[in-house]
Amino acid sequence: MDNKKDWEELEKWNNERMEKDKEKFGSYLDNHDDKSVDKMVKGLNIMTIGFKIIKYLLIITITVIAVIFTSMAISNLNSHTTVDVYNTIKDKYKMKVNTISEDIDDKKDGIYKLEVKDNSNIKFTAIKKGNQLQEDLSDNSHKYYFESWDNPNKNVFTVVENYNNNLLEYQTYIEIDNEEELKESMKLINELINTCGNENFYLTWNIYLKKGEYRIYPYEGSGTSNEEATQKAIEKYNSYFK
Repeated sequence: MDNKKDWEELEKWNNERMEKDKEKFGSYLDNHDDKSVDKMVKGLNIMTIGFKIIKYLLIITITVIAVIFTSMAISNLNSHTTVDVYNTIKDKYKMKVNTISEDIDDKKDGIYKLEVKDNSNIKFTAIKKGNQLQEDLSDNSHKYYFESWDNPNKNVFTVVENYNNNLLEYQTYIEIDNEEELKESMKLINELINTCGNENFYLTWNIYLKKGEYRIYPYEGSGTSNEEATQKAIEKYNSYFK
């Protein structure tokens, strides 16, 4: 290209091409302008991060709303759920009860004064509120059989009797100092259990041996024999003090 005219035509063509590109794109990216590219990349990154933040906020919002609605549904379900006092007691204790009196509302919530059908000497209280039921049949049964037990040595027991919200809390225990006293005390506890009969003894009875702040409950499983209860008490004593 030694011809000056050829060079001029080429430069003219290049200038025209640049002007056309400016009209199309607003500016001409000569040799892939790095600064403009960096700005575009940063802008895209910021947009991507923004979309991710919005996405996570939406997920959190939806989760919170779902938890709130679930809690409301459960609460509403509980408010419409109730228990049958008599069937619940029958299923729990395998016995029927008679009504002495009822102080209840139209939803049958309130206080029930009851007695065991086969033993009217055992009277107790049941308090119903919606799907919740509290009662002291076990504690009153414990009290009845302990007080009815004819044994001159039962005075070694300490008796604790309290009422909490009109419900009886009853417990009997023997304080011991050594393993020999434990064995002698277990003879008394076993005799009490045998006197009332397995069908009238409940594992919920609060009857135990005590040394210091330690309590030993010999009967914690159904179908436990006198020998098994005594051995279990000895094992617990040794785990605490030997």
